[in-house]
Amino acid sequence: MAPSVLLREGRRWTVVDPDRPGGAPSEAVRSLADVPEPSALRRLVAATPTLQAGDAVVARALGAVGLSRPLAGPVDFARARTVAAGRPTSEWRSMLLDEARSALERTLASPEETVIALAREEERVERARTRDDGALSSWVGPSEGPLAEYATAWKTYRVALERHHADLVRRLEGATRAFAPNLSRVVGARVAGRLVAAAGGLPALGRMPASRLQLLGSRRRPAGGRGPRFGLLYRAEGLDRLPPDRQGAYARSLAALAVIAARADSTTRADVAAALLPRRDRRRAQLERRRA
Repeated sequence: MAPSVLLREGRRWTVVDPDRPGGAPSEAVRSLADVPEPSALRRLVAATPTLQAGDAVVARALGAVGLSRPLAGPVDFARARTVAAGRPTSEWRSMLLDEARSALERTLASPEETVIALAREEERVERARTRDDGALSSWVGPSEGPLAEYATAWKTYRVALERHHADLVRRLEGATRAFAPNLSRVVGARVAGRLVAAAGGLPALGRMPASRLQLLGSRRRPAGGRGPRFGLLYRAEGLDRLPPDRQGAYARSLAALAVIAARADSTTRADVAAALLPRRDRRRAQLERRRA
């Protein structure tokens, strides 16, 4: 009986048994340079006790987790590669689909995708609250009868909606503070999460010029005249304390600081917020003094 051989097949490490083609286990990896997790390597070895390493890279990976195996000989290695190359198209398709599902699950479970999903859902629920506020202002009903019963049911729904939105905000702020701590401290965790979602990710946000980040999330006015001065930054901490004629100037300086914070969060992960916050507060104080 020929021994099984562990090969690197693209983005998958596959155990190939020349005597049992098609019945060998495999493990997907993130990239060509990566190896499976230690637990995954142990599963591969446990499934085939006669396993041999296909090349030196595989042997080093097994040895790193205490699973030292001999290197396959030229004959065994050649037989294993021949069996792997001769697999039917349906088998390769199944392997690729499994790898794609695994990659998608890892991506959706990443901190960045968590922030993006929570930010978009929180924005959607907030729009629903705004629509309900408008409906409530136009609602007129008697104190008794079917309409009064409906009003009671609506209040119950409204309480549940408020509770759901508050929970979403709490989750979003917690996830954003952990994922983008510098940006969260500069503009606020909730606004930081929405900026990341609007940009499509933290690296994309860090590559933006400050002028584009300032207008991120804005909508062009339908009539003529001056365009918008800011988008999502309108909700940033401290902006509402300034008069309208000073908010644009503050948004420009805040966008410049937000880009620096986003770049640090997406690259070095260094703590730059401590140096940015005094600059932000000093600029806001200057604009407040001009108003006085």
